[in-house]
Amino acid sequence: MRTSAGKTSIRVYDYADTRVPVLRAMHNRRLQTYKALGFRRLTADDSGARPPPQA
Repeated sequence: MRTSAGKTSIRVYDYADTRVPVLRAMHNRRLQTYKALGFRRLTADDSGARPPPQA
């Protein structure tokens, strides 16, 4: 990853069509690479997303 002054974190969005076997395999390889690079997967709870306001 290239560095940029003032930035301390990154977010990767990786989309995959897992119904297509070759695309699913490529996605699984990317996930292994992300892990080897020290990335961690976030869940919806980790993302900082807020639930919609109550009416």
